[in-house]
Amino acid sequence: MTTDSAGDESVASDETTPTNDTVVSNATIPGVMPKKGLTLLGTIVTPSGARALLRHSAGGVEQVGPGDKVSGHEVAAIEDGFILLSRAGETKRLTLPLH
Repeated sequence: MTTDSAGDESVASDETTPTNDTVVSNATIPGVMPKKGLTLLGTIVTPSGARALLRHSAGGVEQVGPGDKVSGHEVAAIEDGFILLSRAGETKRLTLPLH
């Protein structure tokens, strides 16, 4: 975590998971990414907490943290390059796209 001259905190770039350039350019274009479910766009893991960027099949992008609800699942954990989603006692691992 770094602090700028205005006193605002930001995450240092070395604390983020690199996202493939193709995924970045296609993230908000409807029809390019998988049509069903959620797509993990990136994770940020710092000593003070973790966040993830998810793309919904309709094209919307949402930032989530552990304990948040998304598409009927609870975000159980966020790690470097993947998140765990839980629902009804089952856990699903969502990883960054490879293309």
